[in-house]
Amino acid sequence: MENINGKVFLSIHHEKAQELLNNAIFHFTQENDIVTASFYSKSICYGELVGLVNKSGILHVILNLFCTDSTFYSGTCDFQIKRMEDICILCGNITLSGEEQLHKEIILQEITPS
Repeated sequence: MENINGKVFLSIHHEKAQELLNNAIFHFTQENDIVTASFYSKSICYGELVGLVNKSGILHVILNLFCTDSTFYSGTCDFQIKRMEDICILCGNITLSGEEQLHKEIILQEITPS
């Protein structure tokens, strides 16, 4: 997986997306195989994730987020990276647990092209 240290991503709306994460902004840091990010959106006050890139290049993360309606979610996601011209795309399957468990897809598009 290519290094995403210092990159900023935007979650893209699509029909299979988790609505809660639409238009969330993610600020990534990476040191070797350890990746962290903070994120926020119109409905998310604060979110953070931490993960590890495995030998296959898949980024496994755990994440927590606190919403503007005072709900809290925790979950996991496995991201694969795709390069399209001069931007990175992170595609993943996310599971969030709150009052109920939600299984959705998430697509993050780089908004700080290299």
